[in-house]
Amino acid sequence: MSPVEELNGDLSFNESNLHEKIAGVPGIVTKWADRFIKAKRRLATLETERSRLIKGRTNYYAGRKKNPDTDKFCPATLSPQEIRDTYIPGDDVVIEVTLRVATQKSQVLFFEHAVKQANAFQWTIKNYIEWQKYTQGAM
Repeated sequence: MSPVEELNGDLSFNESNLHEKIAGVPGIVTKWADRFIKAKRRLATLETERSRLIKGRTNYYAGRKKNPDTDKFCPATLSPQEIRDTYIPGDDVVIEVTLRVATQKSQVLFFEHAVKQANAFQWTIKNYIEWQKYTQGAM
């Protein structure tokens, strides 16, 4: 089950499971908050990994460090601007890690939204109950 389907299941209710859902709201909030925290930690780890990678690749392109794959120095002497503007953005390894960071950022945003929706879910149920009372004439 995808996280979207799971969130939809957590935040849906009907009259037969209304009281069960009300009692389960704190658990739902905790579940999505835990996922949010783990996703944020993973994002921080990936961003650190990306920074270290860029530093290492910059040192390689500047001729200060050997390439760990080939055990050779960069054959050309490049200016810092060339390295920053051309070689680092086009480096396959940097691109891969950058894509992983972007994917993780989208997961963090999703889980942040899920926590907000789970917090608001209690009010959704309350409003539903009040609406039912109003439409049935029991103010």
